[in-house]
Amino acid sequence: MSYAILHMQKYKIGAVRGIQNHNDRLKISRTNPDIDYEKSKLNKKLDNQPEDKTFYKRIHDRIKELNLPKAVRKDAVVMCSFICTSDKTFFNKLSHDQKDRFFQESYDFLKERYSERNVIAATVHYDEKTPHMHFYFVPATPDGRLSAKSIFTPTKLTQLQTEYHQHMVKAGFDLERGISSDKKHLSVQEFKLATKKAELEQEMQEIESTLSYLKSLKIDLEHRERVLYTLEQIGTPTGFLKDKFRLSKDELDMLKGWAKKGVVLEQELKDLQKLKDEMPKLQKAYQKLQDERFQLQANVRNLSAQLQKEQKKSQVMQAVIKEHGLEPALDKAVKQMKIIKDFGLER
Repeated sequence: MSYAILHMQKYKIGAVRGIQNHNDRLKISRTNPDIDYEKSKLNKKLDNQPEDKTFYKRIHDRIKELNLPKAVRKDAVVMCSFICTSDKTFFNKLSHDQKDRFFQESYDFLKERYSERNVIAATVHYDEKTPHMHFYFVPATPDGRLSAKSIFTPTKLTQLQTEYHQHMVKAGFDLERGISSDKKHLSVQEFKLATKKAELEQEMQEIESTLSYLKSLKIDLEHRERVLYTLEQIGTPTGFLKDKFRLSKDELDMLKGWAKKGVVLEQELKDLQKLKDEMPKLQKAYQKLQDERFQLQANVRNLSAQLQKEQKKSQVMQAVIKEHGLEPALDKAVKQMKIIKDFGLER
């Protein structure tokens, strides 16, 4: 059975522009080959935010409404997101209207839980291989604090998974509760790769099971063909009974049993032949899935290498800044940029 998948991630202010570029398809992605931009017109906006207002401005305005006693730290989490989805097998069974209802139910659940005032954006992406919704919001607590840490404790995240599953089942969707990840944090891209890998593995298991079943049917078919051949040879010079005109009781009982089975065998053989004809097609599909799995593993290795490379760059940059005493100048530049943003000079 398919799972109700709800994946959370936190963002600092520096990531917001890139997130909007991806969400609104403002730029061609260099890291996500699954996007079919010809289908991007099918994507659906669920939030009520003005389209001409940037994510940064939406976040800025909401935090300003909180009237916080202290300035927001530059490394603070200012936005969180959820990816709501399931696997391709689940969505393939739904009509487009049912898919729309799935995401509307997900949106309504999250909007109610985290307050519509905090919603930054909610968009359904139909232009990737598996439909999913991105839900972005400011992690403001009911008492007016900016604190993702307070909102997403381990206990609350567990409750969230349970209650989201209950909500979707009550809405009429046949899903299992999502399984919590053992990892503390997965990026959106890593999460999509993990989800795709799980889907491929599930499909491969199903095909392997079908191939095994078909092989057993093929053996059964060959056995029944031998039985039919034996029946056809009855009474021939070289066949069973040869020129006998009298049968023993055992031989007669055997003939009667075969005759009874023969009535059923004809139709069964036709069905088995159809299944046998499907084997090349299934084997081809199985090989394709194996190729996709190998490609997915290569992508994961490339992403890991890129991540390590970027981490090394960051470490080198931090060392250079520290060695040359550039921290004060850097902090000053960041504060000046914040002032520019606060005055709305950057969109």
